[in-house]
Amino acid sequence: MEKTQRWLKMGKDREIQGLEIYYPEIYLKANKVIKCYNELLIEIIQRAEKENWKPDYWHAITIAITVDLIRTILNMQADLVKEAGRMLREEYDGDRRTT
Repeated sequence: MEKTQRWLKMGKDREIQGLEIYYPEIYLKANKVIKCYNELLIEIIQRAEKENWKPDYWHAITIAITVDLIRTILNMQADLVKEAGRMLREEYDGDRRTT
């Protein structure tokens, strides 16, 4: 339980900043992702305490999950970039035809 309490103190002030003024709804959703990630880490630490995992074991699990999440997010972003590129090409081709 001690590890969980320490993590709660460390992770509670983490949030995405800079969007709250211009895009409050995006800011709120982005911070929900951070909150869920923090809750996931807390669950892992609680299980580690309950099952007496060694620190290197639960740390390896948190790293693996983090890497998988980042990879998934980057793949999603790559898909968005491809779609944006396709849309820009269509727009450019449409502009060329009208001039």
